[in-house]
Amino acid sequence: MLAPLPAPSPRAFYLQHTDLGILATGTILTLAALSEENSERATTTLESMGPLDVPIDIGDSFGSTWTMLGVTAGLGAVGWLGGGPRFSNAAIDMGKTLLVTGAIVGGLKVTINRTRPNNAGHSFPSGHTAVAFAGASVLDEHFGWKVGVPAYGLATFTGLGRMEDNKHYLSDVIAGATIGLLVGRAIPSRYRDNLSAFGGPDRIGVSVRF
Repeated sequence: MLAPLPAPSPRAFYLQHTDLGILATGTILTLAALSEENSERATTTLESMGPLDVPIDIGDSFGSTWTMLGVTAGLGAVGWLGGGPRFSNAAIDMGKTLLVTGAIVGGLKVTINRTRPNNAGHSFPSGHTAVAFAGASVLDEHFGWKVGVPAYGLATFTGLGRMEDNKHYLSDVIAGATIGLLVGRAIPSRYRDNLSAFGGPDRIGVSVRF
């Protein structure tokens, strides 16, 4: 006789239903944006908002894969130098999140191959926005709202910057944000309670609890 499956933890229940809400909301907003797509109007509106120029430019850089790889390396270095397992675990999760996000976004870009507002290819979804929101989710998971809120703010400016540069439609950005949020929340949470990395000048390892 098979033993009954253990009941899901309150945390797992919360994550599952929250993520379903994110997926449903992101899908609805993406479809709504598709029906009202106007890249020229979006670009003109954003360019007229002078005070947003600097944060949008910073957001553009934040959403770069190279920036996120730098953040990953920085977190790993701090953990290695004695910052504790929080930084080492964050680096591991960030690396895995970037790989999964890149694979999903790359597959969708090639499959859909939507023309960008500037007539280039592979518009849907926005890779910069996906990476930015994925990274922000990992930072929020490991370091709390004091780091997460500014990171999510930068991720939002990443999406705005991609539209201002006429490289993406609003629907591309919303879809990218949805993918980034889902992947960035799922990977750290999956092993949070039983996987821990540690390191220092004289030792390095991974602790797994079953």
